[in-house]
Amino acid sequence: MEEELNEKNFIPIEEKIETLNPEEKIVILQKEYIIKSVISSSSGCNLYLAACTEQDVVIKEVEQKYESFASKEYEFLTTIKSPILPEVYAFEKKETKIYIVEENVVGEQLDKLVEENKLTENDIVNIFLKLAEGIDIIHKNGWSVVSLTPDKIYIKDGQVKITFFDYVCKFDTLAENFYIPSFTPPEVLQNQKIDATSDIYLLGSLFYYCIFKKPFEGEYLLSLPQEKILAGIPQILFRTLVPKEYRFQSIEEFVQQLNVFKQEIDKITTIVYSYSSIGLNEKRTINEDSYGYLSLHFGSNEVSIYCVADGIGGAEAGEVASKLAVKFTIENFLKKVYEILTSTPEKQSVITKEIVLSVNQTIYDIIKKNPQLKTMGTTLLVAVRTNKYLTLGYAGDCRAYLVRDNTIKLLTEDHSLVMYLYKSGQIKKEEIRTHPDRNKILRSIGATTNLVVDGLEKVLNEPVLELTDGDIIILCTDGVWGKIEDEEILNTVLSKEIEDPAYALVEKANNYGGEDNSTVVVVKVVKRG
Repeated sequence: MEEELNEKNFIPIEEKIETLNPEEKIVILQKEYIIKSVISSSSGCNLYLAACTEQDVVIKEVEQKYESFASKEYEFLTTIKSPILPEVYAFEKKETKIYIVEENVVGEQLDKLVEENKLTENDIVNIFLKLAEGIDIIHKNGWSVVSLTPDKIYIKDGQVKITFFDYVCKFDTLAENFYIPSFTPPEVLQNQKIDATSDIYLLGSLFYYCIFKKPFEGEYLLSLPQEKILAGIPQILFRTLVPKEYRFQSIEEFVQQLNVFKQEIDKITTIVYSYSSIGLNEKRTINEDSYGYLSLHFGSNEVSIYCVADGIGGAEAGEVASKLAVKFTIENFLKKVYEILTSTPEKQSVITKEIVLSVNQTIYDIIKKNPQLKTMGTTLLVAVRTNKYLTLGYAGDCRAYLVRDNTIKLLTEDHSLVMYLYKSGQIKKEEIRTHPDRNKILRSIGATTNLVVDGLEKVLNEPVLELTDGDIIILCTDGVWGKIEDEEILNTVLSKEIEDPAYALVEKANNYGGEDNSTVVVVKVVKRG
């Protein structure tokens, strides 16, 4: 995308130099490299992909007359340690050419991601937070990127790297005479000195390109395209693509506004479906399952709790235990709701487990004071959501599932004898639902004061799940998952013909025998507005 321009009249220079051939060898600072391919050949510069003993690298071959560009790039890359910059391995002048050996940056190019419509607004925000973090470090070293095109930005595994440094310059100096349409601050043509706000303009032009899928045209932004625009976008663009005195004056200010936009696009809410049934077993005269959920709004913030419990210890005892577990769960949630709202997602995970532990202690104390309830106990699964962040705490074999992108994933690991037998290789996975000992629980509420409560990290290796529009969370007792295969659970909640997926799942469990009580809470995540 970049064009080098003549100093006097800004006319593109087209001077291609002869390239090395594939398999040709070149020695730079006494290390041998084998050319694998020519990446590009433009005015006064060739880029090669080359191999050495350790790894593939990129070799930049520059004509001697452009030594100032090459030397400046080398100084820039060796002076600044920023996560968005590639490593530089060698620099050598050889006869009429200069060679720079750099890290081979891999990943998907930003322009391709935009053209192929692969980026969500959240993806765009995360890319620009990474870019801003890297550019902030560059600024703290007294340099500016000045100009950068989307094809020179690479994204891989959430990390961002840039690969174009021809026009970087130090603060309070004049930029080189060049102009890359749409991605160069106007002060370059106005013969003004470069400072941090020059990169603010650059970030704005790249952000515009990602949002509207076309380059920004013009010197300064006067109006936005006539199309639906998300809240938060004008506040960014009208503080970036404007004259220097009206721009954000630092990367920190840009990031603050970017996070405001992130909060706007992160706003989600839920639609909750729930149902519970005693089942068809004539011996089960009382429903020992219980469930509950509650959602509170604090301005634009939403804090919710969802829980299911499956009582054990006989009809009356089981019913009492599960109802108490749900009651105490909601009460403890209300006591901690402000702490949850103001905590980090990781701290929210800790609080969720603390709620389960508190319920366990309360029920344990009740059992101790009432010997007739000594067989009483219950499983308990608790999910807490603050806006888009979900955490779990559980003991027993109630299950949580995530449905995302037409797939279903189990988020919990049963605390049961059959799960232990399966994990130790003594039974097959398909035996879990039919094994004669499938009802034997290894952890439950009220049995001990030394209860170990698990969370999402047990399965996901992370304590928090970040929810997105379209996700579905399912909480259910073994009366549901014990009768319905995961694939059928998935198809049921995704079916457009089913109005109430919770009722449909319980009905299916009953249709497959209904030997146990069955309870399910289905939480559909939707974008607000």
